[in-house]
Amino acid sequence: MRYEEAVKREDAMEWLLKTYHSFPDDIPRGMLRDVSQSQYKDWRWVRCPDGEIIFANCIEPGITREEFDARKEMVI
Repeated sequence: MRYEEAVKREDAMEWLLKTYHSFPDDIPRGMLRDVSQSQYKDWRWVRCPDGEIIFANCIEPGITREEFDARKEMVI
């Protein structure tokens, strides 16, 4: 991952940590069943083909529930 992509992904993670107490179990209401409306810049909630919910912009690697929970543990 390039530096610029890493910075954008880290910004999205920080926004998630400030905005969400816990990772959602389902896609918040949006335009499509498997993709939410944009939440932060171009990042949105996406349901993967295997059913996993991630926070992604479809450019950088998406942020998973496990990654979110691990980071939250470090910050609290």
